[in-house]
Formats: sequence, C-alpha cells, structure tokens
Amino acid sequence: MNKKIIIVMSILLVLMVLFVISYLQKSKQLINSEKNEMPMVDKNNSPCTDSDGGKNIYTKGNTVYKNNQGTTIHITGDSCAMKNENKQSENEADYIQGLPSCAGINCYVLEGYCGEYQGSPIDAKEFIQCQYGCNDGACNSK
Repeated sequence: MNKKIIIVMSILLVLMVLFVISYLQKSKQLINSEKNEMPMVDKNNSPCTDSDGGKNIYTKGNTVYKNNQGTTIHITGDSCAMKNENKQSENEADYIQGLPSCAGINCYVLEGYCGEYQGSPIDAKEFIQCQYGCNDGACNSK
C-alpha cells in the first residue's frame, strides 16, 4: 500500500475517534443538565414539602420545592384570592391573588401543596372556594 494512503486513513481514523469522544462527552453533559433541571425522585427525602401538610385550606402554609442539590427553586405561600365575577373559567389570570382577606361567593384560597405528575413530585397550587371567607391565606371555618 502507498504511504500516502496509510497516512490519510490514519488521520481519518483519528478524526473519527475524536468525533466519537466529543459526541459522548456532549451527551453526558446534556444528561447531567437535564438531571439538574428535574429533580430525581427520592421517596424518603422528597424535594417538595408543605408546612400545612397538604391540601389544608383551614391552615396557612408554605410549599417549598428544592432541586436535587437541595437548592430552593420555588416557594408557594397560601393566600386569599377573589375570582373575577365576569369570568367563569379556571384560569389563574381570572383571580386577584395575594389578598390579606376576602369574603363572599367569589372568595377563594390559593392553596399550595405537594402533588405528583407522571410519577414525579411537583409543587402544585389550586384555587379552592372559601364558604365563610378567607383570612391570611386560610379559609375561615365559620
């Protein structure tokens, strides 16, 4: 075989090996970055905690969600909200949120809690109507 052909083939082989190594490193970086964005599920040490124990509309609580490094990435504090009388959908924009208190048929609490989506823990929130009004992030019991 010609020496030039052997040299060219050797260079091509080295380039292919370098390409494969680069591809594998980028794939590893992508997998690691995805792990950082979506916490791993640890049933014994959930990334989501709720100080009022879940959907408890009569106690004000804070839902804290942490990534798998333990860094807090989201906090939802229970708060009072009024539903806009002219809108009948359940869109978050249809509520006046963060009120210290409210009363009447359009009075709700924005209740944060730890839920689950496709087998992974999440911090969730829901507007729940308060029959006897809302004060400081909790529905009045009567």
